[in-house]
Amino acid sequence: DAGLFFDRPFTFAGLSAVQTLEPRIYYFRQGFEDQDHLPVFDSTSLSIDYAQLFRNNRFVGLDRIADADQLTIGVTSRFLSSTNGREVLSMSIGQVEQFSDSRVKLLNNPLANRQPQGSALAGEVSAQLSPRWRIIANEVWDYEDSRWQELGATLGYRGDNKHLFNIGFRKRAQEDVEQAELSVYWPIGKKLGVMARWHY
Repeated sequence: DAGLFFDRPFTFAGLSAVQTLEPRIYYFRQGFEDQDHLPVFDSTSLSIDYAQLFRNNRFVGLDRIADADQLTIGVTSRFLSSTNGREVLSMSIGQVEQFSDSRVKLLNNPLANRQPQGSALAGEVSAQLSPRWRIIANEVWDYEDSRWQELGATLGYRGDNKHLFNIGFRKRAQEDVEQAELSVYWPIGKKLGVMARWHY
């Protein structure tokens, strides 16, 4: 796992910031071991996004460790405020190149057994709209099929550590899945607060 970090002063429309450029390359190899005799309790697959491109196991949980031979290349650029150092905008894009298909499988779980798409580009854009509002968008583009494989966005409000609100939506074309989510934490007194989450 290796990367470089570049930064430079940046001025736009009277706003001064520091722009970074952060290329990263990650090679991962994990040998095959037959694990079919071991039980599976809660392992499943991860959805593809930029952060998951640099993972060392395509399964969540400890029941299975996937074999792998892959190379990930990605780059991130951030814009940091010159006055307080806070991140105003960040953009990331990357891709995994699979040199061989994984042989470790989960029985009766075709979604988890789906091989990561080597032709897919995963990107993420995060923008601080105001001191309290932030939006994060995740995209996966399959350029061989010329279509969006996954699209998602989350709008979050953070007044302080006690006033939180998030609303998000995600669409996965391959499984024809559309998901919406709403979560909130809000105090209604000095010793009482409301916490709720809705997922559809």
